[in-house]
Amino acid sequence: MNDWLYRGIPIYFYPDTPTTEKQQVRHPRSKKRRIQKKWTKNPSNWATVPCERIYLVPGSALSKPHVIMHPVTAEKFRRQIGRINL
Repeated sequence: MNDWLYRGIPIYFYPDTPTTEKQQVRHPRSKKRRIQKKWTKNPSNWATVPCERIYLVPGSALSKPHVIMHPVTAEKFRRQIGRINL
């Protein structure tokens, strides 16, 4: 799934693992530990969000170095490159 090259390094986009992570997106107003534990156990308060990390995988004798990132992160990366190159 090689979409494009950046300075000779292939960029791979993975919409699933390892570039997504589960985060709690809803939190209770109460700061009491008992209520927080209840909200943590409820799956509707969690969502899979794109990870903003960019993974650089170093090359070996058999492979070239490559980069792994989420497509959403790639769009931010492309916009940032556009600002730098202009």
